[in-house]
Formats: sequence, structure tokens, C-alpha cells
Amino acid sequence: MKKIMAKNILMICSIVFFSILGFRALASEWHTARGNLARTGQSNYPGVKELKGVRWKFKTNGQINSSAVISDEVVYFGSADKTFYAIDILKGTLIWKFSTDMEINGTAIVIDDVVYFDSGFYQYALDSKTGEEKWRLEIAGGSSSPTVYDGNVFFGAGIWNPERLKHDGFLYCVKGGEEKWKFPTLSGVPSNVSIESDVLYFSDEGYVYALQANTQALLWKFENTTLFPDAPVLMRDRCYVKGTEEGFFTEKHYLYALNSKMGDVVWKAQIPQGVYSSPAVSNNMVFFGSHDGNLYALDEASGQVLWHFKTSEEIGSSPAVVGDTIFFGSFDGNLYAVDSKTGKLRWKFQTGEGIFSSPAVWKGMILFGSKDGFFYCLE
Repeated sequence: MKKIMAKNILMICSIVFFSILGFRALASEWHTARGNLARTGQSNYPGVKELKGVRWKFKTNGQINSSAVISDEVVYFGSADKTFYAIDILKGTLIWKFSTDMEINGTAIVIDDVVYFDSGFYQYALDSKTGEEKWRLEIAGGSSSPTVYDGNVFFGAGIWNPERLKHDGFLYCVKGGEEKWKFPTLSGVPSNVSIESDVLYFSDEGYVYALQANTQALLWKFENTTLFPDAPVLMRDRCYVKGTEEGFFTEKHYLYALNSKMGDVVWKAQIPQGVYSSPAVSNNMVFFGSHDGNLYALDEASGQVLWHFKTSEEIGSSPAVVGDTIFFGSFDGNLYAVDSKTGKLRWKFQTGEGIFSSPAVWKGMILFGSKDGFFYCLE
């Protein structure tokens, strides 16, 4: 009897151990926007402190504003040429491609051999190995990039209401291509959904929301006006979002640190010309790009500016952090690697046009797209 119990305990421990390993491997794969569902922009893989050069680059027929996701040595991304691509990450060769009717500028998510992405007025689910379509769902007014959690697909959408002269917004929950429920919001919801402890965090043009995933109960909402809402970034009971207090066209732009449990302000940092990229959080610092061309580093506890790094143009690319190095692109066409402690340049790589795509990190490689139509893999 004791031997049977011991075997059962050993089996349970083994299952838990390998489940944890599997979860960590999934998190390291960069399978979703910003590398994880908290959108922190962190990677467990080594980055590229010293640039050797281009491992490969892949040409598309349109600008690449989409950011990449990675799973099982395959990198997935979309292009303005209305095509979604699956590329061998080691060789840079095409595995398959899938055509849509409109540009693909959002970020996909790949999980359980299915890759999900948005294009125009549709959400798509494809077999990640073959590119075969599993389902598509039409969404009036268009939709945001999808998030998958507990078998459900979450995304935001907005339908133009001529009487209100603005979009009526919704957060959708879909399973198997069928709508399960939708939650009404103030306006269209262009942001990704971030998830932590069964709570969904997302933004529209007027509020940040925290919604219980299972019951759809609204836990809190924070009034926050912004033209370009991004997914909230979650770290240590904080929720980081960009916004204003005085409407779209004010000169007072802020990065907020909210209490993720209650939605109240912990601190706010005023940023010249506003925050363009989503922040990354690592090493007790918060990093983000601005319309003024600077990458800022703020103290995570206080919001105090520690340093800033100047580029030649706006920064719309959201940073990725690996150890003590930050990787991000700029509209000046460069992909930058900057020391996270000092703000000093480690290296930069010039592409043919501006970079809006946010870099992904995988085993000593940096992967991103450029408006020049190429997708790059640096090592």
C-alpha cells in the first residue's frame, strides 16, 4: 500500500514538475504579443549583446508593421501585402502562407498547434503546422489582435454608431469560432487583452477595464483618454497604461502605474509629446518609447525618470528586455540595443525604412519587421 502511494505521489510530482517546465517553455517561446499574457516584454532566452549580423531576411510585398510570434522553431507574422507567413526560424525559408482580403498589422498568438490573428473584419484560426483554415469569424467594425486563455479567444471591436458619431465598443469571448459573450464598452477596443489571475485587462479610448474572465463581472475601470490604447502591462500588482487627463489633444501625456487589484493611481509620470509604444517592465524599471523620439527608463517604484535615449524620430516599436539589454525599433529605420542600466548604446542596425514592429527574442536571435517590406533575423 505504501509503495502504491509513493508511486502515485511521485507520478503527481512528475506531472506538476513537467507542467511547470512546459509552461516556462511556452513563455520563453514568445508565443504571444510582448512575449507573455502580462505583456511585460521580457524573454528568458539570451539576446544579442554584440551584433554579428543578419542571419537571414525574408522579403514580402508590403510594409511589415506586425510583430512576430514564435513556436516550435517557426516564426509567424503578417504583412500589408494581405498575407500571413510561417517561416522556418533557423533557415529563413517559407513553410506556408495564407492570403486574406486586407492588410495584417496586428500580432498573432499561437497555442496548441493553432495560430490566431486578425485581418480587416475577420478573426482567423489556422492550423499552425499547415496553414489550413480552422475557422474565421466576421466582426463588424473590425477587431483587435486576439488573446487565448483557458480555451477562449478574447479580442476587442468597435462598430460605428452614426447617432453617437463614435464607435460602440465590445470585448468579445469566442470559442471554436462561435461567440460566447460580449461585454459593452464606451468606445471601440483596439487594445490586446492582458491576463493575470483570471482577470482580463484592456483599454478603449476612454477607460481601462479589469473584468473577471469567468463571470464577466467588472472589477474596476479607470478613466483614461487616449487615441491609441494599448494592452495594459502587468507586474507585481501594478497595471501600466498610457493616457491623458484632459482629452485627446492636450499636451499633458502620462504613463500611469495603477494598482491592478483596485484601479487607483500609484504614480503617474508626465511625458513630453506622449507615449507611443507599450511599456516593458524588468529589473525594477519601466521602459517605453515616445513621440519625442526618446526611449525612457523610469523607476518602477516611484515613476522617476532614470535616463532617456534619443533616436532621430518617433518610437512606436515596443521594447523587449533580455537581461540588461533593451531592444526596440524607431521610425528612423534603426533597430537599437541599449544598456538597461545606463541607457548607453550597445549597437544599432539600419533597415531601409522605419520600424513600427516590436522585436521578438529567441535563442540569441532578434526578429522584427520593417516598413521596407523585409522581415529580419539578427544574431
